[in-house]
Amino acid sequence: MSKKDKDTESTKPKKDKDTESTKPKKDKDVESTKSKKDKHTAADGETEATETAASTKENILEDLPFKERDAQKAYEKHLEACEAIPAKTATTPSFSSSDAIMLGLLVAKHAEQDKKRLKKLHEIGESNYDLIMQLYSLTLALSYAEMRWRNARKQISKTPKKTIGQQAKDIRKELLDAADYVWRNDPDIKETLKEIREGSGLRDLAEDLQRLAALFLDNWSDVQGRSEITHQDLESAEQVALDVLDLVLLDEQKEAFLIRNRVFILFQQAYTEACETGRFLYRNTPKEAAERYPGLRHTKYSKNTKTPKNPPPQPPIDTPSPQ
Repeated sequence: MSKKDKDTESTKPKKDKDTESTKPKKDKDVESTKSKKDKHTAADGETEATETAASTKENILEDLPFKERDAQKAYEKHLEACEAIPAKTATTPSFSSSDAIMLGLLVAKHAEQDKKRLKKLHEIGESNYDLIMQLYSLTLALSYAEMRWRNARKQISKTPKKTIGQQAKDIRKELLDAADYVWRNDPDIKETLKEIREGSGLRDLAEDLQRLAALFLDNWSDVQGRSEITHQDLESAEQVALDVLDLVLLDEQKEAFLIRNRVFILFQQAYTEACETGRFLYRNTPKEAAERYPGLRHTKYSKNTKTPKNPPPQPPIDTPSPQ
């Protein structure tokens, strides 16, 4: 055998081997994508969209697909409206801000794509187009407010602890016990309760009370007839939480905390309006409606996942209002 033939023979198997190793991977990707697409129902579509957002919790503020100065600009734009919200109502949301931010970006993108149809609904009085078009800037504002709060948390308070902590613990236990019973068959909320139980310290205790109160209020129809918890109990929990925060937070920490919660209130109003109207647009295709406009959900986060490298393009911060 000549040297040329020998070289050709030794090279050929390598090429075939490379082709063979590449081909199954491609086929496998296509097969898994097809299977995934066929498998999902309308509810699965919502869950998938939510889990994608939830999986990006780790380092979310560093990896978001926009610049910090744009988020700051959006934050300043909504600051006046935030400050008009009373402190008593600016409680910790029952949903994670990190999850809400990613879902907000997703829904804002779809609302931008559907804005002509949304505007038509607005013209006949069936939606609040202006509010929906604020969702993107409110999402950016929420991300900046969350960043300010996380930075403020790093400061150490020199305020001494007081006995009100025990009262807060008793209320927290009562709400957790009631929640365990009411949502004993809801795996998502059970994960939220598990996360709340893992907190420690007075600061976490105050946030736990606010999250629990918000959880009950957000799902009040589940609570009625299944628990002795009343609206008065929830108001008491929120007040005790504020009393605890007065003990442990520095002035700048409390300001950052309240502003974050106020931004979330505005964000949730726009998000809810966008999802309710968007689902109406796609009412004849429920799977697509759930994928494009998923509701906020209580989800478990994974610390072993990363933010997508190539997020979809987003609409501009200042979306023009209808004339």
